[in-house]
Amino acid sequence: MYYELYEKYKRSLYFFFDESKSEISWLNFFKGVSIDSPKILYYNVDIIDSYIVEYDFLPVSSGPPLVSEKFRNTFIELENEQLQFIPAKIIDKEGNINDMFYSLNILNLIECLDKKKSVFKINSYESYEIKKLYIDSKLIKNNLDIIRLKEDELRIIINENFKKKSEIAKLKGMSFVEEGYSIYTNL
Repeated sequence: MYYELYEKYKRSLYFFFDESKSEISWLNFFKGVSIDSPKILYYNVDIIDSYIVEYDFLPVSSGPPLVSEKFRNTFIELENEQLQFIPAKIIDKEGNINDMFYSLNILNLIECLDKKKSVFKINSYESYEIKKLYIDSKLIKNNLDIIRLKEDELRIIINENFKKKSEIAKLKGMSFVEEGYSIYTNL
């Protein structure tokens, strides 16, 4: 069983990757490869909430996801082969700084959309518009726990093992959407 990984947070907001301070394009994080990056990556937000430290996965508008030290420790065995953790600094409009999170680079970009079972169309920009997603597990080699979907690089796909470890560790800020689920009713 596979799932899409989504973020959930107490209030509606996004952390924004700051390309100018980070000196790297956010697009580099959607290629599925390890990157040589600056020592720290920067994000902007309106206000750093007092409860931010309760979360392990933060909502990011553009750029790699932000994850906690607890998240990193939970998946440390995946570092270098499936995940890359890069120190991050979050800065709010008042200049307050939180440096307790990491940018998460997912190191595998796999073309694995089950094109027979999924409901999708390819738009005029040659991008996939996926309305109902299924994964073809035969296309995921080496029992990878977490990947980016090549047909839509913004989608993070995880397996049952990753989900269970997240639940056992009680990681906060993540939502798991089972493959085959769709908000569309007229498919």
